[in-house]
Amino acid sequence: MVSQNQNFESQYRQLRAIVQADAELMKMLQSVRECGLASWCIAAGAIRSRVWNTLHGQTIQPSQADVDVCFFDPDAAEQLEQQIRQSLGGRMPGVNWEVVNQAHAHRWNGLPACASLSAALASWPETATAVGVWLDAAGQLQIIAPLGLEDLFALRVRRNPAFVDALAYQRRVSKKNWLQQWPRLTQVD
Repeated sequence: MVSQNQNFESQYRQLRAIVQADAELMKMLQSVRECGLASWCIAAGAIRSRVWNTLHGQTIQPSQADVDVCFFDPDAAEQLEQQIRQSLGGRMPGVNWEVVNQAHAHRWNGLPACASLSAALASWPETATAVGVWLDAAGQLQIIAPLGLEDLFALRVRRNPAFVDALAYQRRVSKKNWLQQWPRLTQVD
């Protein structure tokens, strides 16, 4: 019997391998790291979709609608998001960068303020989306997955219990069209 910790370690290694094999994503990570943010990650669809593509045997990564760069700095001015977006656009102009200071996200998402980047990701609508990766100062790939990696690798779309708006979650899943794009996904309500 595999323990939950062993399963997480296996999934952690698998996620690291998927990310490290993706030259474009690694370049994106290096570009964000050059911005000098203290607490950041590339998260959401940029990670989730790559994993689901890999698990579905899809070798061509579809173009991302956006690449979510999340950071946490409660003292940052609101215009820092735009400055980072412009800086990243200069480094990789073909990427649609979506930059959000998660310390300020409560102002528009209707959820309580969060105390950290991990806590912010833990409040996202789906468990499989609440995964981010970042490069540390030594250039080593790190993973932030406050809700774990189980649903991501089990191809499960599950509402995060902390995301209380079940109707908004259902509309989101329907709009994203994930179940058609990745037919092995299962939705767990």
